[in-house]
Amino acid sequence: MQPRAGQEKFVNQTAANPASDHQSGFSDEETGFVAVKATTQNLAGLGLRGMVLTALTFGLYRFWYVTQIRQYFWAHTRLGNYPFEFTGRPVELIVGFFMAVAILLPLYLGLFVVSLGLQDGVLVVNLGAVSLLWFLSQFGLYRSRNYRLTRTLWRGLRFRQGGSGIFYAVLSMLWFAVGMASLGLLWPLRRRALQAYRIRHTYFGNHRASFDATIAPLYRAGWPLFLGISGVAMWALWRMNDIWQALPEKSGFLEILGTDLRNVPLADVIAAIPIAEILWVVGSACLAVLLVLAFAGPFYLAAESRHFANATSFGSIRLKLTLTRQALVAVWGKFLLTLAAFSAAYLGLGAVLFGAFLSSDLPVYVLDSSITRFSFFVVLFLYYCIGFIAYAVIHLVCLRFHLWQTIGNSLSISPTSRISDIEAGRGDALRRRDGFGDGIADALDAGGV
Repeated sequence: MQPRAGQEKFVNQTAANPASDHQSGFSDEETGFVAVKATTQNLAGLGLRGMVLTALTFGLYRFWYVTQIRQYFWAHTRLGNYPFEFTGRPVELIVGFFMAVAILLPLYLGLFVVSLGLQDGVLVVNLGAVSLLWFLSQFGLYRSRNYRLTRTLWRGLRFRQGGSGIFYAVLSMLWFAVGMASLGLLWPLRRRALQAYRIRHTYFGNHRASFDATIAPLYRAGWPLFLGISGVAMWALWRMNDIWQALPEKSGFLEILGTDLRNVPLADVIAAIPIAEILWVVGSACLAVLLVLAFAGPFYLAAESRHFANATSFGSIRLKLTLTRQALVAVWGKFLLTLAAFSAAYLGLGAVLFGAFLSSDLPVYVLDSSITRFSFFVVLFLYYCIGFIAYAVIHLVCLRFHLWQTIGNSLSISPTSRISDIEAGRGDALRRRDGFGDGIADALDAGGV
């Protein structure tokens, strides 16, 4: 049950009294450890039920499912003897989703109408549309963080996110441009700038978080990653420049890019653009980037997570993270192995069913009947649903929860004796429209859920 505003300070003062372990929730030590304990069987059952009901209700149950997953994660995460609590409600997500749709649907329709009436500069219009949607996705991510924090409590005290979602979105886009222009070499600056803005506008009770991370540790940990990605990018640009210089008629190529491609015959487009060479360069670059990420990514991600967590504090209370690269690799390895085993069994089942259908001895008039065709598509649809639901459950249990558990079990705070200084702050009013940002991030597939 969510405590009222007048109860939050009482809960804090009672729980923070160090007279006994039962009252304080901590031992006599100055360090308090986070513990994430849950059975994956229960979580798998919750995920399976949620996905099935979401499919049966054509997506409506998803708002309840997302809320239940968050409540499960929070309830099984403890700091000392006290679990975290998520107090969000499905109705808030529903209202937020429809508010997001009310904004995004006219936007999509407007862009479609503009593209229909525009004869020249289609590429420029599409780039503008992508930029606008990117801005909205970053705004939605920041506002969805605010929604989750204001619904998160520990010992009766509430978190909250201040700052401006619009400013954060602009900041994210500017640093994205800087990172891309530097071919990834300045990407750590973007990561630090965005994390600093998020943390410095985060509150717990009446304490505002501070962030004092420096940039040097990020480069010490991530130079193989950044140099590898920058090298691949420079190679791809060099090869694309060679392709550009080899074009026999650049003016014709530019004319095609500046016109409405729907009015250009497909043969002319293929003749003007060396698609095979471009696909080879892009495919090779993507494969090289994946290899760099696989070998250097976990080391940098673990180092960045440790550095950012250790640079975060609430007053005199500091966070400490001991996450290792081996722990991240173990989580991702288990997820990929489980996914590969399921994929082999799933595709094998599909091959058996399809083979049985082709080798059946039913008469031609039965195979060619409308009932048989309808049954075939029903089985195909159910087969797809089984695969989609199973993947969602595997992703939830083997990746999302295990990452949450691995990071949580590596986190601690100190000194615990200063927790008694934290009291209930001036919390923002909990409005239904707070789920608005979650709706935008979810609708644009930007990780809002």
